[in-house]
Amino acid sequence: MAVPAVVDTSAWIEWLTASAQGWTLGQRFPDKAGCIVPTIVQLELSKWLLREAGEEQADQGTAYTLQCVGVPLGTTPRRLPSGRPTCTVSTSSPPPTPSPARRPGRWAPSC
Repeated sequence: MAVPAVVDTSAWIEWLTASAQGWTLGQRFPDKAGCIVPTIVQLELSKWLLREAGEEQADQGTAYTLQCVGVPLGTTPRRLPSGRPTCTVSTSSPPPTPSPARRPGRWAPSC
């Protein structure tokens, strides 16, 4: 399993718009089991997709992020199911090879 990582709203948007930065970020996205998505990111991404791409794409984006590791927003420090703190992200291992489903420019990956 890849090292878990938090993917912020700005990273999702860069990836979804297929920007130059999005291509680089897309190569570092973890798989769903290691992708930590705080609830605030789900909200921000859903609102952005609704505004920029429409309701269907917003629903697809939300469905995808719900398959990742959801972390409720709160003031108490949280831990992943593995027991690792959510704030710990290791960059010691190389990024995984992106799958075709994770290439930038797709409004919502297939779920």
